[in-house]
Amino acid sequence: MSAVLVALRLLLAAVLALAACAKLADRDGARRAARDLGLPARLAGPAGALLPLVETAVAAALVPAQTARVAALASAGLLAAFTVAIAAALARGRRPDCGCFGRLHAKQIGPGAIARNGGLLLLAAAVAAQPAPAVDRGAPAVLAAVAAVACQAVLIAVLLRRYGGALRRIDELEARAPARPTLEVGAGAPSFPALPQLLRRRRPVLLAFVDSGCAACRELAPKLEGWQRELTDRLTVQLVEDRQVAGRFGVESMPSAVLLDATGRVARPLVVGARAIETLVAELAPSEEPAPGRAAAAATAAALAVGLAAASATHAAPTRRLRVRQEPDPELQAIAATLKAGGAELAAAAQRSRQAVRAQAAAVSAKQRRAKRAAAARAIAAERGRVLALREKIDGLPASGAAARNVQVAASAGLSLLAQSLQKRARALTAPARSSRRLLHEAEQELLQSLARLANAGRILEAS
Repeated sequence: MSAVLVALRLLLAAVLALAACAKLADRDGARRAARDLGLPARLAGPAGALLPLVETAVAAALVPAQTARVAALASAGLLAAFTVAIAAALARGRRPDCGCFGRLHAKQIGPGAIARNGGLLLLAAAVAAQPAPAVDRGAPAVLAAVAAVACQAVLIAVLLRRYGGALRRIDELEARAPARPTLEVGAGAPSFPALPQLLRRRRPVLLAFVDSGCAACRELAPKLEGWQRELTDRLTVQLVEDRQVAGRFGVESMPSAVLLDATGRVARPLVVGARAIETLVAELAPSEEPAPGRAAAAATAAALAVGLAAASATHAAPTRRLRVRQEPDPELQAIAATLKAGGAELAAAAQRSRQAVRAQAAAVSAKQRRAKRAAAARAIAAERGRVLALREKIDGLPASGAAARNVQVAASAGLSLLAQSLQKRARALTAPARSSRRLLHEAEQELLQSLARLANAGRILEAS
């Protein structure tokens, strides 16, 4: 039973110590609470200053066994005074903040405050009703630890509240500060000295905002230089290291980039980070027309021998026309004539797909890209349809002789591979950047194989 009484006594002391620490941390609040609870203004100031000192003294007196009963009676008197003041304020219809625990528990008075004080009154009465026990040597140390923890908790709570207030103040100041410009798509770009010169080429301009002290910018620099060389015919890439100019474009971190159209208007919103810039460039300038090597050029020349120059010229270098020698073999004559006629039809389809692919690569706005991409896909599909139709015609021709059969097989195989190449090129238009590059590489390989088959057909025809 004695252990329970000691615990109750220390609990009451801890509550009073906590209240005292909270009031000391918020002296203005303590004086205001005293005034709101009915004390005259001339007494509210001294009462607010003295009350936490009295609570501290009572809390300390509750620890030793010899002074515990007197301290309990004093705490009961304080609690009774608080309860009467709260009840009087409620009777008058007023509900100010209690202020009992400062900012730690700022809440309007109400029945709950009276109930809380009533519970603490019972606790004080229980302690006061007990006879004075023997000296408790361990109690002072326990109370000191409890008081220290309570004071630390109050101080931490106050600091957090003040930190929150500081953050709110910062937010208010930032809200009042002029916002950085936000450039919307279609808006005119802020002017700076180099801009007119950049726009003279009448090409889209990619402004890359970099800083020599930025590690990510240094890593991106070789790629920016490569884009300046490789994309010069379709895109102007300009490095901007002027922070004042960057601020006009709303740049807050580097590297960043913004795309302008040929008239100097914003074509794409600002992107931040090396990866975002690489993705933007990949979307603007995909490798729609891989550069062929010597083998591709030679194979294309052979393809021209069978009337497919226009179909392969969409994807390969310019070549010379070879003559197809007319042979008396009617089967070979029929195959050669069909290839020539099909090549003429493919010429128009190939030219249309080439123009459509270039147009979608040059588009700058999202709406234009969608429309041009769809047009390019339709043009490539039309070209592929012509290739498949020509293959069906070739496969349907009679080829009883060995030469005719070899030409038929080689031409059919070449046309099949060309159709596959076109299909992958169409898929690359809408695929993500990495998948698009893979599809274009596969399409180029199939194109080279296709031209090799067609070249073989041309050699057979020329030798027969």
